[in-house]
Amino acid sequence: MEYFDKLRMDDHSVAWEPFSRYLARTVVPESKAASKAVRVELTRHWVRIPNPLESRIRMPVGGDWSKSAAWQFYTWEAAQ
Repeated sequence: MEYFDKLRMDDHSVAWEPFSRYLARTVVPESKAASKAVRVELTRHWVRIPNPLESRIRMPVGGDWSKSAAWQFYTWEAAQ
C-alpha cells in the first residue's frame, strides 16, 4: 500500500506514465467487447474524517465516499 501512497505524490510523477501503461496491459476488461485499455486515468480521492472527540457521527467501514473530493491528476492514452 505504501507504493500506491507514494505513487500519487507529485514528486513521483515520473512513475505515472509507466504505471499507467502497466495497468493498461494487465487489467482485465469488464466486457468481452473491450479488448484492451486505451485510456487510464489516475485520480486522488479524499474524505474528511470527523474528529471522534468532537462528534458522535460514526463513519461506515471504508469511509463515506458520498462526501469525498477527487482530483484527476494524470491521464494516459494509447497511441493511435
